[in-house]
Order: sequence, then C-alpha cells, then structure tokens
Amino acid sequence: MSRDDHQFRLRLPDSVRSQISKAAQDNRRSMTAEIIARLESTFDDQTTRALSDADMRSLLMSAMNEVLDARGIPAKPSKD
Repeated sequence: MSRDDHQFRLRLPDSVRSQISKAAQDNRRSMTAEIIARLESTFDDQTTRALSDADMRSLLMSAMNEVLDARGIPAKPSKD
C-alpha cells in the first residue's frame, strides 16, 4: 500500500469488523490488506467461474461424445 492509494471511510457492523480483525491476525496482515485480499479473491472467483462454465460445457460434450462413440451411437451435432 502506498500513500497514493485512494482512501475512504467505511461503516461496518461490529461483528463484521471483529471477523475481519480476527482473519487479519490469523493471516498475519493488516485489516486493510485482509479486506483487499478478500475483495480481490471475489473478482478472481468470478473470472474463474466464467471460464470454468465454458470449459466445463466443452469437456462434458467431449465426454458425452466419447461415451456415445464407444457404444456405437452417433453423436448429435452441437448447437454452438
């Protein structure tokens, strides 16, 4: 973190502040670093999920086609 980073005030319920404080201590970082890490991970999860959905669809179609082929059943063309 640098002095050039934007700062703003944030209202948190005491219970949430306590959870953040405990997690920050457990992870040996400041509360600010804990909040940033948690926010960044949610953005990473969204990107990973979006990629995983497309990849999963492709993998499932390939697997289904392999099973059908192994049983001698012609695969239906995909509707991409």
